[in-house]
Amino acid sequence: EGFSPSGGGQGAGGDGVTPGPHSNQRPPKAEDAGLLAVGNSEVFVHYFRADCCNVDAALQRLGLTQCAALGFDLEVRPSFQKGQHHRTNVIQISSLTQCAVITIGSSGKLSPTLRRILADSAVLKIGCGVRADLERLHLDFPACLGPAPQGDALVGYLDLSLLWRLTGSGQVGEDDRGLKFLAAAFDFVIDKSKKLTLSRWDANPLSAAQIKYAALDAAIGAHIAARLLGVNPALLGSDGELSRRAVPYSHAGPSMSAVARQGTALALRLPAEARMRLERELESFAALTERKKERNAAKTSSKSSARQEQRQVQPSGINAGKKKKKKSNKNGKAKARALAAGGQQGQ
Repeated sequence: EGFSPSGGGQGAGGDGVTPGPHSNQRPPKAEDAGLLAVGNSEVFVHYFRADCCNVDAALQRLGLTQCAALGFDLEVRPSFQKGQHHRTNVIQISSLTQCAVITIGSSGKLSPTLRRILADSAVLKIGCGVRADLERLHLDFPACLGPAPQGDALVGYLDLSLLWRLTGSGQVGEDDRGLKFLAAAFDFVIDKSKKLTLSRWDANPLSAAQIKYAALDAAIGAHIAARLLGVNPALLGSDGELSRRAVPYSHAGPSMSAVARQGTALALRLPAEARMRLERELESFAALTERKKERNAAKTSSKSSARQEQRQVQPSGINAGKKKKKKSNKNGKAKARALAAGGQQGQ
């Protein structure tokens, strides 16, 4: 997807500097804007540094506080040592037209508005693997978000891999799909270099290339959801329509097993077509679960039989050798005792 960092004019807080689309030049101010092409649509990208920007005012100005469904992602400095944990460095949220990329900075604090968006179960965070990202945020910012809710209590997100299946786009019973696969299904291009993936996300400010990279998943996530739910991003009020159509799927959970646990409760909220799709998915899931149980039972039985046979057909020579060794040990001990007794008598 194309990206054009721009200065003032269309974006928020631009200063007239326009690095090229593949430039690694750092934005000269704490806030920068660019255009990201997502299919036939354009998303304005805005960059904010929480330690020197009024993030709350910016999110309100961009209309992101009015959206009940937002593309979502985060970036973290990579760890190369086992057990090493870095706090989340960058948070991205995106409507169908506006994307905010926010560097948290050294303070480690989330602004009140950003905190409300992340914690509000009525605001759907859309993406792939969103639950794990939200759990990480609770771990990284416990003072702001509190401890992570356990099990099905963590809500307020929409996983695209499940939405893909429940809207009838995927095959019944297929494996969960990642963002790259889903993007390709709608001709959205995600081309990310490993160099950027493993870059220093704790840099402050980020480079223009990092800003594009960070914005991509969040913006494309929102547009994939729009395609799956039949929302035209070009129409006025498309963000509101996306929110309205996404709500019935809001408690689908992170996996088909989570959906299976809810059963009827989720089905009652879904549109009729999605409800029928869910029934087929649950039937397929139940059959798959049963086959797994049967395979595990057969594997356990096979191992048990093998151990039993091994005990029964154990070479007699080995047993004889063990018995002979035990007898030899006993004889040796008896002789030692006899010699010791004879020695005492001689004295």
